[in-house]
Amino acid sequence: RCERCGNHQFRKEEDIVDVWFDSGISAWAMLLESKADNQTADETRQGQVGRRFTVLESKADNQTADDEPLADMVFEGVDQYQGWFQGSLLTSLQLSQRLPFKTVLAHGRIAGEVSPMTAEQENVLAVAAQRQKEILESDSLELPLVVTVEGSPQHTIDRWGAELLRLWVAVEDFQKHRVIGPQDFERLSHKYRKVRNTFRFMLANLYDFDEEKDLIEWELMEDVDLYMLHLLHKRIKAIRSHYTAYQFHGVWHNVYEFCVDDLSGFYFEVLKDRLYASAPDWYVRRSAQSALSRIAQTLCRCVAPLLCFTAEDVWKHLPGEHASSVHLTLLPEAYEIPMSMDQVAIWQGLRLARKQTHHAFASLKKELRLKNLWEASVRLYPNTSELREALELCDEKQLPTILGISQAMVVDKDKPTPREAWRSSWGSLAVEVRRAEGRRCRRCRFLFKELQNAGSHAICSRCKRAME
Repeated sequence: RCERCGNHQFRKEEDIVDVWFDSGISAWAMLLESKADNQTADETRQGQVGRRFTVLESKADNQTADDEPLADMVFEGVDQYQGWFQGSLLTSLQLSQRLPFKTVLAHGRIAGEVSPMTAEQENVLAVAAQRQKEILESDSLELPLVVTVEGSPQHTIDRWGAELLRLWVAVEDFQKHRVIGPQDFERLSHKYRKVRNTFRFMLANLYDFDEEKDLIEWELMEDVDLYMLHLLHKRIKAIRSHYTAYQFHGVWHNVYEFCVDDLSGFYFEVLKDRLYASAPDWYVRRSAQSALSRIAQTLCRCVAPLLCFTAEDVWKHLPGEHASSVHLTLLPEAYEIPMSMDQVAIWQGLRLARKQTHHAFASLKKELRLKNLWEASVRLYPNTSELREALELCDEKQLPTILGISQAMVVDKDKPTPREAWRSSWGSLAVEVRRAEGRRCRRCRFLFKELQNAGSHAICSRCKRAME
């Protein structure tokens, strides 16, 4: 029924030239008319409606006044290349010799996995359909029902949240056709939690960090902190290029790999000893916190378009003075970190040594009856000049912390590798694993020879200084 007069007799509209022509011309007319409206707003408010169409025609005829395309972007499905995209383009060029848009961005189609409907689901839909019919036939002001069925967007939001649904759109190439199913969100939620937990770790270790007085300048930071910032800004270059090309899946893959491989898989493990065992104001701890603060701020701005709510949550808990919302900031710029390529190569070698040392421990721990890494001592036999240089340039006291074990030493290259040593599949490193000597520090858990004859509550010299 017509809401104004109550009439319920209608006739089908036949005044259509062609559906693609009509849709194309409507976009052209709407955009051009909106520009004309801006110029004739005052006259329109005074009732001079006819003037608006005069301005519209003159705008179409005056090609030198404004040669810019009418819109920045058009976004539709891939089936519209011969439809609405082409209809808008041809009609706009014919009528005004102007492009209707600067950029065309097309998305693929989404299909859900087909699964048989249960009797319970069929019953729910039948009851809902009957109730829907009763509401529409009555004069009730009650709104029509919205029935959520498995596989619908609303069901996904109810089950996983809008954040995960938005992320799913970005994870894969949206320009391709895709099939969506429950297992996709199972896998994606696992990845999302890893990224979220990465932010949680950084925020948890910035609780006492004052950016104004505790921030360490680039040049004075520890090498591993600079190395991680170097990797971050390499990722920023890739992330910015992916955003520019609307490749949101490339953005996500860079963020996820950085969080899982670089941060959680390496940096955080190396950092824990400095963060937890150092005194609160020690330089090495403040250097680590300075790096975490910079990484958290930068990464938060990178993921803000994809994880809107998560990024806003993180932003509100970051130390220091910032914009009131992460969505009022810009994407971060990539900077050149003051670190030479030789230093970068050293840390790449140390990361490789750490990974292979952990493989060696996993292979030999049953034989040696070891449970934890801090119970082990290793002797390293590097077989490449690059890896040997990286290990030998590392501070002897710092090497065990980087490897995550109690004791470590690099064996001279003229000494033969023992038969029982573990060898990497690439042949770049051999690792001899032994039980570490000494007693365990009650505070940092590592074993030290100097604590061999200490009392029942022995702590190492570093922990003793921290406690004092």
